Amino acid sequence: MDILFKDIPIISKFRIACYLKIEQRIIDPFSNLNYENLFLKISKFMNCNLKLTTHNKNKKYYIIQATSKISIKKILDYFNEFNLYSSKYLDYLDWNEATKALLNNNAYLSENKIKRLEHKNNMNNKRTIFNWDHLKNLY
Repeated sequence: MDILFKDIPIISKFRIACYLKIEQRIIDPFSNLNYENLFLKISKFMNCNLKLTTHNKNKKYYIIQATSKISIKKILDYFNEFNLYSSKYLDYLDWNEATKALLNNNAYLSENKIKRLEHKNNMNNKRTIFNWDHLKNLY
């Protein structure tokens, strides 16, 4: 075990949180359509609250943040049935593995901490390795 942590500083406080956050302007700037009905349905489906926030001088946004085990399980079920097809799918795979470790209560085992850090450091704009094999079945 010591070899795994050799070049990585030991973290005394290690917290893992997996959640999904969706943020969207209340009114689409091009069509002037309001997203309220859609976001109410999404928040109801994911069993979480619909919140409002303001950014950039009076631009209002809807926010849905799924953090509970019930919400997380619904998200996993949804994206396992309806796949993403961009690099977001690769992010989802990392998120999925970390989330399952949390749900199975083994994310904090010392051998799994490095894996969780790798997942976090390989998501979104930090991703440097791309594998597009999942697109072979698109058509």
